[in-house]
Amino acid sequence: MHCSYSGAFNKCNSGKKRRIIGQKRDDYLNKIVKQNMSAAFVRRTEANVLMEFGESEPSHLPSLNALRVLKYRNNKKNQLHNDPIMALTLMKSITPYDKIINDIGYDRFFVHYWTVTELNMYRLYTKTNSTPRITIDATGGIVSKIKLISGRETAYIFLYQIGVMDYKTQSQFTVAHMLSERHDNNSISHWLTEWTRNKIIFPKIVVTDQSKALMMAVIKSFTQYSSLSKYLSICSSLLLKESEVEIPHCMLRNDFNHTMKLLSSWPEIKNSSYRIKNFYLRSIGLVIASTDFNDIKYLLECIFTVALNEEDGYVSNNIPNACEIAKNYLKQRISSHLVINQETVYSSDENIIEGQDTELDSAHLLNELGDDNSIFKIIQNIYNNCLEESHSQKIQGNHDNMQYCPMIAKKLLQFSKLIPCWSAVMVTIFKYGEITETSASSESLFNDLKNRTFKHKTLPLRVDDFIQIHIDDILGSMKIVGAKQYTDIENCIRTENKGDEINKDRSFDPIQNLSVNREQIEKSVSLSEKGQYNEISTSPTKYSSLTDTEYFHEKETNNIKSISPATSIDLLLSEEETASIDEEQDKNKSITTATLSQCDEFDKSSEDENIAIENWKGQGHQHKKKKGNYLDVDRNILFYNDNSKTKSPVIGILKNGNCPELQSIKINNKQYTLTNTCAFDSLVQILFTSYTDSLDYFEFIEANIDFKLFELISRGIRDGINVQSYRKRAMILIEIYKPSLEYPKGHFHLDCSCTEHFIVENLFKNYDSYHENKTCFNCKEEKTRKCRKIVVNLPTADLTFFLDVLNDMYSDDYKKCDSCDKYTIKCNYTFGKQIFIELFAPSSNRQLQFNKNFDVSLTLPKSHKDYI
Repeated sequence: MHCSYSGAFNKCNSGKKRRIIGQKRDDYLNKIVKQNMSAAFVRRTEANVLMEFGESEPSHLPSLNALRVLKYRNNKKNQLHNDPIMALTLMKSITPYDKIINDIGYDRFFVHYWTVTELNMYRLYTKTNSTPRITIDATGGIVSKIKLISGRETAYIFLYQIGVMDYKTQSQFTVAHMLSERHDNNSISHWLTEWTRNKIIFPKIVVTDQSKALMMAVIKSFTQYSSLSKYLSICSSLLLKESEVEIPHCMLRNDFNHTMKLLSSWPEIKNSSYRIKNFYLRSIGLVIASTDFNDIKYLLECIFTVALNEEDGYVSNNIPNACEIAKNYLKQRISSHLVINQETVYSSDENIIEGQDTELDSAHLLNELGDDNSIFKIIQNIYNNCLEESHSQKIQGNHDNMQYCPMIAKKLLQFSKLIPCWSAVMVTIFKYGEITETSASSESLFNDLKNRTFKHKTLPLRVDDFIQIHIDDILGSMKIVGAKQYTDIENCIRTENKGDEINKDRSFDPIQNLSVNREQIEKSVSLSEKGQYNEISTSPTKYSSLTDTEYFHEKETNNIKSISPATSIDLLLSEEETASIDEEQDKNKSITTATLSQCDEFDKSSEDENIAIENWKGQGHQHKKKKGNYLDVDRNILFYNDNSKTKSPVIGILKNGNCPELQSIKINNKQYTLTNTCAFDSLVQILFTSYTDSLDYFEFIEANIDFKLFELISRGIRDGINVQSYRKRAMILIEIYKPSLEYPKGHFHLDCSCTEHFIVENLFKNYDSYHENKTCFNCKEEKTRKCRKIVVNLPTADLTFFLDVLNDMYSDDYKKCDSCDKYTIKCNYTFGKQIFIELFAPSSNRQLQFNKNFDVSLTLPKSHKDYI
């Protein structure tokens, strides 16, 4: 039988699709669920494999809707309930979530959760750190809104976390979490209070941003005071020493980076030129870093004076006004960070105005304020006095004040209400804490959560899906952190008990196995730990009269705390097991301790061994430039031109003429293009740094500002590198070089390739390094030589004998006369204001293979006191 078929069998019927089944279904699920590929991307990659250009869409190429439905059904299958809150309720009855999810609220929605391991790790952290520090922050965009049975949709749900950074073990971890649609201080305080009920030691320092809800909740939960205003009032009383009041149990600090970001977001600062913005932020940075309230008052007075005065400069007889004095004082502080005497800003007698307080002494501003005196009222009184003085006629200057902005002063006055929180003024009162505090650990943990843990997910998620994944991530990360901390403590114990027999079960894992034989623990539990716990957590602190020097000395010498060998075990037990062990502790008197100082020494030595690297020819270390902030010293601020709008934050760098983005420069109706300007640019950079670092050289250049090169140096520091800098460079080099090529229409090209010797010889024809005058006492012959540089021939390939050679060259010994062949020549040297030294070192073929740089600091002998 013969059969024949007819029809367009090669053409696909694009109107119908096949079902996704079998292996293909599993492959698609793996891509869109586990690998988090979008449905559109999966469909396109499949089309690239199955189709050729111009063909119809095959039936076995899945549609977008089919892939999306496949993902939706897979996700629904893994959910405990269609309603996310009901799913959370069911999760709370399933191991291990029954011990992790603590509270669930329906309307308004919230959920509190933390693991036993997190609590135990925090207990261990408080045992090994005398000043427990936590950070609290919130983030959004990770959980979808929930539609309740009543039909109401919840507000935006934020995730709140408590983070800990343990600097001893260099590890960070979370200790508590809350998802909530309410963001008021009562809800946050309730969460923190519930967390503290787990028999933990309260933190000594809590770092937050300037969210008043967070700050209020911290005060209510961790201190003995009920409100933020009461806390600020107590801090004010402690600073002013009005009466003996109880120091708060916990110090509240604001994150430094958040504070500076908030300040820089003020429109008056944000929209100003770079150098005005830099001046104000660095000036406020001085206030943040100050621990003396009297110093803070004077700094604020200077800032208010600068911001409120329209005119700056000098009055009659070249006498500076109050704004000029305040501005120069702030610049001196920013450039050195040294607390200088106000009288030294203008020390000459002619600068003192008779009958006017040029020192801006803040003492006259602090009038009697009554019984309700506070630091804010003192600052407000300073502001009012500065405002009144700004309207007086006697302090007018000879030019406009570029930093004039009354709104900055007004906002700073309001901002100072929280000065005990965002500055270091309370550090000397509490006797602990750092100059600046940071919540970077919270930010880092949030970044890790969003960009690593949920990298394969599309946020926001359903709340039950989020919590399930988040808890799995917490359990895994805590095991890693716990293993590191447990190992560090075991190393300390092993070092302390070296040579002794330690009867301890080494197979015990404090993180994974929380049920431990009580008899083994009772043999090693220390009696002092429980008493120490109670003492730290309950004893109030009274204000001490120690001075700042005594405080910092005490902080360095008395930071020792006992820890038993079983501390890690004791802290990593559940609450019930810990309570039962505490009952038996009074019967045990055997105590084995290892001080934290010994642990620190061991950790330091171990850390040095772990981070040691092979530094062959200096290539092992990666030199990373530290990112600066507004608390760093800024020497350049002394040379800034406030009228300039340049954004150069540091000493500028001249770009080589070979850079393609540099255009030709027009001088005398001629266009010039410069190339290979390396030698000149290197010399300019040396002069830039010398001008900034040396006050003598600064005065020398300013006294000879008519010299074009010195004008380039002075204006380059003051205004930054701009178009005029490159124009001045071209004008200087045109006088040295002859144009090598002339292009049509008067376009000239200068090849500036040369040595530093050539540059120095041709630039400084009128500025010699020294003059040498030779006189022979026998033949009476006199010779005078002018040198623009000193040539030093070194006997070795380093600077070991540099000073010896230099002393020998300019010694007082008689030298040989070429005419009479006798040692009768006496040399007299006159050194200039700048000295260039050219070094020559012997070199062999082997030495030429390496790049030798003479990069060391030298102290010239006293005989060369004119050296700069």
